[in-house]
Amino acid sequence: MLARGLINRENWNNTSREFDFYDLKGLLIALFNYLGYKNVSVSPVSHPGFAKNKCGLLEVNNKKIGPLGEITGENLDPSKITCGAEVNLSKLSSPPEISYTPYSDKPTVKRDLDLILEIDQPVGPVKETIREVSRWLEKITIFDLYRGKPLAKDEKSVSFNLEFRCPDKTLSDSEVNEIQEKILHILQKKYGARLREG
Repeated sequence: MLARGLINRENWNNTSREFDFYDLKGLLIALFNYLGYKNVSVSPVSHPGFAKNKCGLLEVNNKKIGPLGEITGENLDPSKITCGAEVNLSKLSSPPEISYTPYSDKPTVKRDLDLILEIDQPVGPVKETIREVSRWLEKITIFDLYRGKPLAKDEKSVSFNLEFRCPDKTLSDSEVNEIQEKILHILQKKYGARLREG
């Protein structure tokens, strides 16, 4: 497989960048995990045709599946990143049976959550706590990070976009409000977070 081009992500700084080795590594690990394989890893290797320190060996269930990395060559544009992987699927046994949640055709309800946190508080644990305590949360995205006035020097503002969806009914505003109040209560207790006003 080959991959090349720009990645556009919905995030707080709204930037684009080129697809690289680390994206390919994450994509393949996520793909094999999704297919039901639990023991998936990429270890550093050197392999002909791949850039030094941008090459890895994909292993699934302790079987070497093939190399991946950023491709080098005289005929490639050096200003662009080209990634590739040689994946030998014949080495794999059949994946275990996969369980899945059926797709819901019910509409999503979107809410923005603007929090003020201590400046040294990592955002990752806050995001995971929101995910853990939120019923019907389908997607969570960080879309803004701010430091400066009128916030105190030891504070920062982090904005999350939350998308809720119930598989068998349309959620009401009151149901989503109740979830949001629960989120705020737990985040305040656990991280000292508060809602940003205005």
